[in-house]
Amino acid sequence: MAATTTKLAYEVCWKDEENERNLRKLFFAAEADIPDQMLSNLAQPLVRIALKLLELLRAHRAAHAGGPYVPSDDVAQDNWMQTDSDLVEAVEELDAEFNTQHVKDKIDSTTGAGAADHAAKRARKKYTLLRTINTLIHDGLLETVKDKTLLSHLKNKEYVQTEIDILNKFPVSYAMRIIPLTCIQLIMDIFTVMAKRDGSGKVSFQALCTQPDPSSVSFAAFEKQLLDAKAHLMALRPATADQVAEIMMSTQLHAFLIKGAADGPQRYQEAYHGVLDAVEQELDKAGQLGPLTLVQMQEFVVKLQLALQSRGLPEVPPKGNPTKGNTTNEMADLKVRLRKLETAGGKQTDKQPDKPLPDKQAPAAGFPPRGGARTRRRTRSRALCKRSTRDALKKMSLLRASGM
Repeated sequence: MAATTTKLAYEVCWKDEENERNLRKLFFAAEADIPDQMLSNLAQPLVRIALKLLELLRAHRAAHAGGPYVPSDDVAQDNWMQTDSDLVEAVEELDAEFNTQHVKDKIDSTTGAGAADHAAKRARKKYTLLRTINTLIHDGLLETVKDKTLLSHLKNKEYVQTEIDILNKFPVSYAMRIIPLTCIQLIMDIFTVMAKRDGSGKVSFQALCTQPDPSSVSFAAFEKQLLDAKAHLMALRPATADQVAEIMMSTQLHAFLIKGAADGPQRYQEAYHGVLDAVEQELDKAGQLGPLTLVQMQEFVVKLQLALQSRGLPEVPPKGNPTKGNTTNEMADLKVRLRKLETAGGKQTDKQPDKPLPDKQAPAAGFPPRGGARTRRRTRSRALCKRSTRDALKKMSLLRASGM
């Protein structure tokens, strides 16, 4: 019976080159595609709340530029939830869906006998629904970003690990103040990381260091990339040529870590991933704009060297295994030999066998009949073919069992 695959309830499919505007559309499309209509109705306002909060946080940062940035506190964010028209509308939409579910469960009565009991049931129902949709969205997001090098570190965020450790539960207070919900924080973190990497997940002025590929981009498009890269580089306001060079060097070291985490042997990828996650966490800190300084990146270079040494790995992966040779070619050669041996053992080959020397001695008493030596040679040749075939098959089995 063929294995079946289950579509994620919340699944965002995007490519690395998606800009933020298109990415927002994909997040909205994913919420509408949730198979359960009730959960889809809950997801839509939650995603809008996350993206609106992100806009307000960016505006808050811009309004306090020019000095050390102090992030907005809970009081300011709670005020946004009560005064911003988009957030108020989204919260009302959430409450409307909760009320619909209360009516279905016949716990919507707020007066008369049993009103207090109904209030407690409504609170439990709201918490249960929020926990379900929160888990659904954050599981889908973590699954979506796990293979994206610049975003995979989000799974190590403290608020993510804490919720996983307590089996996707969260404080009851989150049912009243939904800003700390993991799904909302994850969406804001994803867009924050992508924005810091120019939306496409790459540092924009990395184009100044990239080998051009005429087979995938036109001259005019590449020129525009270079001009955009220059604009982003100059936005960092380097004062000297040395500062420009240090920015480029820092960017290249970051790209080196990204490449190492994506390619190469598995143990090397693990070492690179650990260091890259630390770099991304540093980039995500409040007040960190643009790439890390060259001095900071050099510290992570030392951490990478230590990570490789702790695993007993040289800094550069070996090109091949000198003791075993090229396993792929060896397997191919064995298959060719096996086919030849099978052909030689049971079928007439293209090459005619050598004719036996004529037997000039007449058969005499006690001697085998004429042709006996030729028969013995043929039997011995077939035995050797079978032995060689068995040896080749045994060697192929050993290679496959070793996972090579």
